[in-house]
Amino acid sequence: MRLLIIILLLVVPAFADEKVQKGKKLTQQHLYDEALVELQDIDVEKTDQKVELLFYRSCCNFYLLNREKALTDLNLLLEYEREAPERYIFTAKRMLGEIDGMKPDSLG
Repeated sequence: MRLLIIILLLVVPAFADEKVQKGKKLTQQHLYDEALVELQDIDVEKTDQKVELLFYRSCCNFYLLNREKALTDLNLLLEYEREAPERYIFTAKRMLGEIDGMKPDSLG
């Protein structure tokens, strides 16, 4: 039983990290729907790549006009501001500014 627990503790984060990397590549190719499939169900606490997960998932939700989900991830990303690359924080703040300017249920 202990061995199973140890294995799960090692495998789950590795699996989540692999999905984050796949989602990152898809996002960089502007394949937001496909990237979101990889990223949407990952628990932030179950990956070592929290910043990347939050950034790329928020990008997908932003470009797919999922306003509330994007806001949630962007605000959470800003909580990791010290660990995040400056370009992620700059982009996150710009996306937040654009979302704040959007009317709910508008297309932009």
